[in-house]
Amino acid sequence: MFDPQLLLGLGSGAIGAFIKIKTDADKDKHEMMMAALGFQSESANDANKRGTSWGRRFALIMVLTVGFGGLFYAATMGIKVSQVIEVKPIVDFLGLIKIGGGQKIIEADGFVIPLYVENSIISIIFFLFGSSAAKR
Repeated sequence: MFDPQLLLGLGSGAIGAFIKIKTDADKDKHEMMMAALGFQSESANDANKRGTSWGRRFALIMVLTVGFGGLFYAATMGIKVSQVIEVKPIVDFLGLIKIGGGQKIIEADGFVIPLYVENSIISIIFFLFGSSAAKR
């Protein structure tokens, strides 16, 4: 009928090819991300071309006031703050079979700073003052 060695050889060859394709795709994705980060860093280092220092400081104060003021308003008025988080699957077999995981929404009362606020403010500081200010 079927030769067991032939079946094992074909199966292991298919799995090896799949893993090779996946690692090549991950490598390409990483290289594209690093190229994009290099472009962003170059753009951020040209922050002194984006107007006067007073204009950048005023923009920073407005962003911080609106960002934290909105969260303070939500805390005092009893409005819940929600954030979507990614939960890792319990079982992940080569990216094909995943059990559990997915997106989960967390809601909280009070003065809560969600992750998206932190990332937004860091990005704006990075843009206004350059990469050296955002790394401090």
